[in-house]
Amino acid sequence: MKTIIFILLCLVISCSSTDDHLPLGEIYQQAAKNEDRNPVVLLHGITGARLVQQSTGKVVWGAFTKDGIDPNSKEGLRALAYPAWEVDLQSTPQTTAYLKDDVYASGPLDKISLSLFGITLSVDVYLSILQTLGVGGYLDEVYKDIEYDEDHYTCFSFFYDWRKDNITNAILLSEFLEKTAKYVAKKDKERGFNRGEVKFDIVAHSMGGLIARYYLQYGGIDITQGNDKKVTWAGAKRVSRLIQVGSPNTGSISAVDALVNGQEYSFVLPKFQATLLSTYLSLYQLLPRQRHKIFIDNTGQPLEIDMYNAEVWAKNKWGMFSPQQEKYLKYLFPDDKTRIPLAIRFMQNAFDRAQQFHEALDAKADSPCPAQVVLFASKSMATQEKVRIFQQNGQWTFDFDETLSSPGDGVVTIANALADQRQGGEWKPWVRSNIPFSATYLLKGDHLKMTTTQSFRNNILHLLLETPPFAK
Repeated sequence: MKTIIFILLCLVISCSSTDDHLPLGEIYQQAAKNEDRNPVVLLHGITGARLVQQSTGKVVWGAFTKDGIDPNSKEGLRALAYPAWEVDLQSTPQTTAYLKDDVYASGPLDKISLSLFGITLSVDVYLSILQTLGVGGYLDEVYKDIEYDEDHYTCFSFFYDWRKDNITNAILLSEFLEKTAKYVAKKDKERGFNRGEVKFDIVAHSMGGLIARYYLQYGGIDITQGNDKKVTWAGAKRVSRLIQVGSPNTGSISAVDALVNGQEYSFVLPKFQATLLSTYLSLYQLLPRQRHKIFIDNTGQPLEIDMYNAEVWAKNKWGMFSPQQEKYLKYLFPDDKTRIPLAIRFMQNAFDRAQQFHEALDAKADSPCPAQVVLFASKSMATQEKVRIFQQNGQWTFDFDETLSSPGDGVVTIANALADQRQGGEWKPWVRSNIPFSATYLLKGDHLKMTTTQSFRNNILHLLLETPPFAK
């Protein structure tokens, strides 16, 4: 029993420890009372919201206890999967992006419930960011039970179904910001305060930063359904500052690994099969750009393999087409005759939609960005940047060699966070990016733990509280 308690303590300490020894509440006490600052909206990344099945009331993501689901059972896998089985052979990337089921996001995942040897514990996930904002006077309406002074202003969490297409969620973000702006304007009027047009400072972690950047560039529209794909900065109507934290602006090798091998988050969680993860449209949209030459052979030379071709995946038995995944693929597509054709159709639609999303993000703007864009990222850890591929029994096989790395946060390389277009080519001086970053803050720590560091907490509060809004 002592061993079990020791393991639990190690888990909690490793997930919640911080090097912050500064009295931030005292440092920013006066600045936190400044009414002229913008309200804040927090966006989580992939897996960052609790998902609930409406028909049963079960938490399908966010609680891994005896009351949760088993993602390796037929019932559990289909509950947590995006409804890939709804496609037919005539489905398009657009129709696939708008499939519906009865799962919804019930709130941001500030904590995750685990069951270890029959003992249930909760581990903080995004609570450190919320607590940091609370120190600065931003009280999230979702967490009214957290006690702060009555002078604290309100911030907001935009939580979303992270399995879905990022463009779809950007449209929902637009609706959320419009609704929230009306709420803020109403509260301002009640207090006799006139701030003018309501604008927000968005703090977006990981994939949330991609959703927010799409919104900033295009507003709440799906530009793939029209002819005009020009960057309009329509989202600047509501965004004063976009603060990205560890966002994979040009993708991450970890997304390739997840589609090929599935994901094991820790020894206390069940494995999430490649078949399950292959239903998430958002995961495809986290893939790296092929132009960055991420595939190499045994000699280190670039390989020209079309990663965005579902037929290539089926032919080489990658991911959900692996023989080891046959049982799980049957859960999604029960009919023996149509299983593989439908799986290929779904995957190809997901790839095509991902490329549409990437093209939208990578577009070069003709006009300056009216909002400020800031990046917090880590370059303190070796992070995989390439994948070795070799022939075995007539098929291409992946070798995720961790030595093929460059600086990053363990998930996102600093080059991908910066959207540095020098990747895959000859080195040249100066970062070359289509993102108009006005500042970059480099942190220590991995993809999540960087948000618990003194440097992150101090710098983000200084940015939000002491730096005048970029656009009013």
